[in-house]
Amino acid sequence: MLDEVDEQDRPTGRLVVRNEVCGNGTSDVLHRCVGVYAFDPEGRMYLQTHKKSGLLDHSVGGHVDTGEDYATAAKREAAEELGLVNVPFHELGTSVRSHEPGRQHMFGIYECFVPKDWVFAPNDEVDNIMPMLLEDVVDMINHHPEHFTGGLINTLKFYLEVKKSPLRVLINGATKERED
Repeated sequence: MLDEVDEQDRPTGRLVVRNEVCGNGTSDVLHRCVGVYAFDPEGRMYLQTHKKSGLLDHSVGGHVDTGEDYATAAKREAAEELGLVNVPFHELGTSVRSHEPGRQHMFGIYECFVPKDWVFAPNDEVDNIMPMLLEDVVDMINHHPEHFTGGLINTLKFYLEVKKSPLRVLINGATKERED
């Protein structure tokens, strides 16, 4: 179950079933998700291949369960998807709206750095991750947005602004209908 939230990211009191808001890509129910940008010791950002769509997505991403806060969800998802535990997370922002066709997400955005001895192991949640330079990710999004989830495109814009990066995502994550 997930909490429906209003435009100010406050729970409305209505609970919704996860499959109803994300299963077919036709829901207008605003609900919470987390996006975590994880970086390797060389400063490359990990992207995962989304299991359902095959598109490139956040290092870690997932829904915030009913009654859960963004920080708890980010840590839970990082442990489930990448096996990251006892890693410090830096909150970059919450209540980050992502308008995508058929999906309405309010994101909490986090950043973390994986330890040098960490090794990714494919699991039930994530089959593959790849480290990429941030400049290359932005360039690829700007030239081939069809390879990325709308949520990643929208939250990366926020990430770059918060980090005061000169890099810019020039397209809108809602321009193409995607399965994410």
